[in-house]
Amino acid sequence: MPLEIKGPAFIHVLAPCPSGWGTDTAKTVEMARMAVESGVWELAEYENGTYKVSKVIKNRKPVQEYLKGQGRYRHLPEQEIEKLQKQVDDHWANITN
Repeated sequence: MPLEIKGPAFIHVLAPCPSGWGTDTAKTVEMARMAVESGVWELAEYENGTYKVSKVIKNRKPVQEYLKGQGRYRHLPEQEIEKLQKQVDDHWANITN
């Protein structure tokens, strides 16, 4: 389908960085999936000017599961993780309601 659309295209990709994120290189795909499954990363697209969420995760995994696999977040206190979870929950409540 993208080749059928005339004009410019933009792809925004989440690409885990093992050295920057403090994750094992073997877990790169797992980390990207966890970003989507926790709701931290939204799979969406614009087509002909219309915004559409491509995948709504009905039973999202806790944001903490996504964060715990990354050394870059090990300093976060529980209350900050709870704030992040609330932001993700609020974001998805606005999308799905």
